[in-house]
Amino acid sequence: MEEGAEVVRTDIRRKVLVFGTAALLTLAPAVAQADSPNYAWLLFHATNESRAHHDVHRLDRAFRMSRFAERHSARMAHDRRLWHTEGPGRYDAHCYSWGENVGWTDGDVSDLEKAFMASASHRRHILDRGFDRVAVGAARVDGKVWVTVFFCD
Repeated sequence: MEEGAEVVRTDIRRKVLVFGTAALLTLAPAVAQADSPNYAWLLFHATNESRAHHDVHRLDRAFRMSRFAERHSARMAHDRRLWHTEGPGRYDAHCYSWGENVGWTDGDVSDLEKAFMASASHRRHILDRGFDRVAVGAARVDGKVWVTVFFCD
């Protein structure tokens, strides 16, 4: 075998090793996140299940507004306190009517949905037949799940 051929093989092995390591490091956070439930998605489904149990049409998911709900949930989690937003205009959302539920739980999303349904004002938002879209954001910090739910028509 020629000496130059061995150098080329060594260089290829080195590139494969570097690429493989980089790929693993890139995928590691995604794998770690895959173990964590998607709380926003679970609450979106729980909200629609509550509506279905009361013969109310399902809500479509407002993905753009969900990013704002996600950010609001993260801010509440960071500050460790609940507060409502300033409404849809702040997020350039066009709604004829607007509802908002915020909350946190150290249990799971089904516990939070039960608490929302047990509260007259939160339940009113969930079951309002006038709403047709919902945005849901969630953040988990120190074992608590903080959520923001925007309802819009």
